[in-house]
Amino acid sequence: MEKKIKSIARYSCELHVTMHSEEPPEKENEYRSSLSVYDDHGNLLEFIKYNDSEEEEEKTISVYDSNNHLMSEETFYVLDDTSEKRTIKRNEQGDAVEEIKTFTDGSESRQEFVYETGANKMNVTHYDEDNKVEFLESFIFSDEKRTDLSEYTKTDPNAKIIENSKFIHDPANNSLIQEYFSAEGNIRSKRIMKFNEHGVELESAEYNEKGEVTSKTYSEYDENGNISRKIIKDFHSRTVNYQYDEKNRVVVEDLFDENNTLIRRQTYEYDESDNVLEDTYYQIDVTRSGRDEYTGNRYEYEYFG
Repeated sequence: MEKKIKSIARYSCELHVTMHSEEPPEKENEYRSSLSVYDDHGNLLEFIKYNDSEEEEEKTISVYDSNNHLMSEETFYVLDDTSEKRTIKRNEQGDAVEEIKTFTDGSESRQEFVYETGANKMNVTHYDEDNKVEFLESFIFSDEKRTDLSEYTKTDPNAKIIENSKFIHDPANNSLIQEYFSAEGNIRSKRIMKFNEHGVELESAEYNEKGEVTSKTYSEYDENGNISRKIIKDFHSRTVNYQYDEKNRVVVEDLFDENNTLIRRQTYEYDESDNVLEDTYYQIDVTRSGRDEYTGNRYEYEYFG
């Protein structure tokens, strides 16, 4: 039986490597940087962020109903002595019908959600702190579960379009076309994603209002279906390479610039339950001014039972 996580404590530090040494990097100034607390359903109840003196900087407390729907979320910013609370009202199906955001001074902003079942449509009205309509959003989906977005529209209180986006599926070519329009209805940009027969993205391209390609991304996969390389071609072209262990867990992620120079490396270690035990982040200073960043995290888990 899989163990249920009760809490995760993250400890962060700086890492130092001695030149030409094969020894592991030395840890320096380690401190507890965050604590996440969960209920036995896996819901995040509390998240605390600490500074390097292990003083609380930020704390978020979440409350759920009996169906594990988020009902409220309150964040306290300790150093600023301010807070922000989200309160969500839901219908019998669990859909949000109203969300109220309350600030330290007692002022509020809110959103109202209206669902048009037959049209697979969701309308959201945003109110400012004076309870005046700020803007409206319309989401049209191609499925009843509202997971596949086909059109998005944002309008002002006078129903004037601010922005509009359309998402077009092309099954014949295994592609998805995302078109973004200006308030005047002119195409502002476009993105085309192509997939293989299993629905895995192979490449994507972004275009400007003139139809010119502004960036392209190509993805390659290994025999186990894991992404092994991602090539991004734009103003600053780069390549990301991925390495996996025998359980198909990513253990190394390398970022190279257009000259094939390594500029960032991230590594991961796991326990027998596939939880991350340690990770490292190495960012090379491309200006050669000696400001490389090398940091690490380790994680301690507490379980129920």
